[in-house]
Amino acid sequence: SREKQISSSLEKIEGGFANARIIDDAKGRLHVTWQTFTEEKGVGQGVYYARSLDDGLTWSEPRRFDFIEEDDEFVEWPYIISRGEDELHLNYVFGRTKGRAYRISLDGGDT
Repeated sequence: SREKQISSSLEKIEGGFANARIIDDAKGRLHVTWQTFTEEKGVGQGVYYARSLDDGLTWSEPRRFDFIEEDDEFVEWPYIISRGEDELHLNYVFGRTKGRAYRISLDGGDT
């Protein structure tokens, strides 16, 4: 078994992570999403994504999809799926609108 660090805390306020999910796509790329939390508020500080093109040996710089602002309540529960070779779908709970946010990538996570 080999262990690789995907990311450290990206913001000083973040105390840890939760709800990490990892999938692979038809081309063998690995895609991981997670949420962060703070000691003060608990879960729901930010939602992130990273991918690996080499079976988990190295990982991209994490991309932050959302991060709660002062008047927001939470952003959490990221869920990602792969369809075909290059299509990824991500949704997560977004407290600002009290609903789900949705994102799609048609290029294997490049954008």
